[in-house]
Amino acid sequence: MDIFEAIKKRRSIRKFSNKEISKQEIDVMLRMAMQAPTARGEKPWHFIVISDKVVLKELSYALSNGRMLAEAALCIILVTDKASVTSPDLYPQDMAASTQNLMLAATALNIGSVWLGTFPNKERMAKVESIISLPDNFEYFSMVALGYPKDESDFKFIDKYDPSRIHYDRF
Repeated sequence: MDIFEAIKKRRSIRKFSNKEISKQEIDVMLRMAMQAPTARGEKPWHFIVISDKVVLKELSYALSNGRMLAEAALCIILVTDKASVTSPDLYPQDMAASTQNLMLAATALNIGSVWLGTFPNKERMAKVESIISLPDNFEYFSMVALGYPKDESDFKFIDKYDPSRIHYDRF
């Protein structure tokens, strides 16, 4: 699938089949996540791959926005290495770009994904921390639930183009 098709087909998928995601597919998604642009080349990201069904269920119960984790094949948690950050105002952009790359790669592999916002919601971050603790210099940024969609038609194109949102030269 080319990049344009992946962008058009990417949807938030919340219902997953029980098909496993291979180690090779995980590797492809993580490689693409790490291709994201990053301020000053800092690459502040680390990735926690959660496939343990018990942990996925715990996370699904703990997070009001994470119910689908109970049936996801896995979850990738993006965390920021705060010790590596010299541009504190810019690293959220790096992390968001990495999250988007990961989800586009998943779509290109016909794997469904949904972004579960964590940062800067301190309550959500604390709930995840209570299940998966991090060293002091790390901070949760986002979680991506992943799995093959229960219904392939979930990958349908919905045109979101709105020319009224485009302004040339001035607002």
